[in-house]
Amino acid sequence: MSKLALLALLCLNHIPNGMTLRCYTCDGEKQVIVDGKHYCNAVFDIEHNVVRYGGSDTWPTRMDDFRFGGTKECVLRTGKTRSNPPDVFHFWHCTCFSDLCNHPFTFEQFRSKGYNLRDVEKI
Repeated sequence: MSKLALLALLCLNHIPNGMTLRCYTCDGEKQVIVDGKHYCNAVFDIEHNVVRYGGSDTWPTRMDDFRFGGTKECVLRTGKTRSNPPDVFHFWHCTCFSDLCNHPFTFEQFRSKGYNLRDVEKI
């Protein structure tokens, strides 16, 4: 194998890691950092003051809701339970596209940031 081919192969091996993110996630009560995600997210359950963090190996299905580097990281959504009749609930769904951008914080801190992952003055 030529040196050039070997160099190209080594470079290709590093591309997937360079194109993926590290995200905070919650493993039960333990917060961990996971690698290899396309985006990071946080979900803030309004009714129960519960926050969940994670990331995804696939791209979001509703990309129109989010802008890369824009000010709209979080969208207020409505969901329905699987009960009959279904109960309606509201939650903030946040998506971000940089390493560890979903840094864990409380619901009160989220509210003080203007319902955003980043500080409003830093946007």
